[in-house]
This record gives sequence, structure tokens and C-alpha cells, in this order.
Amino acid sequence: ISSIESSEKTPQKSSEKTTQKIFSLIKQNPKISAESIAKILEISSRAVEKHLSKLKQKNKLERIGPDKGGYWEVVK
Repeated sequence: ISSIESSEKTPQKSSEKTTQKIFSLIKQNPKISAESIAKILEISSRAVEKHLSKLKQKNKLERIGPDKGGYWEVVK
């Protein structure tokens, strides 16, 4: 039973760590692309987009400008 419980908790913690890593990368380089983040963290660009969506929903990030040529702004 304990192995099942721990395996259920792990993806959540892993997801939170990935979100934090993405947030840190954006703070360092607001013009970074989702594709670049995916390569750095070795995850799919779709996974990066899901994390970015969560950050936007929590009002921690805002996209300024178009997908190409725009940048991320950290909302304080």
C-alpha cells in the first residue's frame, strides 16, 4: 500500500519542481521559447506549454507580444 501512495505523490511533486524550473528559466531569460525550455529540461514542448498555462492561470506569468518576438513577464 505504501508504494502505491508514494507513487501517487511523486508526479505531483515532480510537476511542481518542473514548474519552478521553468519559472526560474523565464526569470533569467524572458525571451526564452517553450521549445528552448523543453530542450534544457529534457521534456516535451507540450509539457512545457501545460506548465506555462498553469503559471498564467495563477497570474504568475504574462505573455507580452506575439509567440515569435514576444517575451514573458513575471507578475509580482
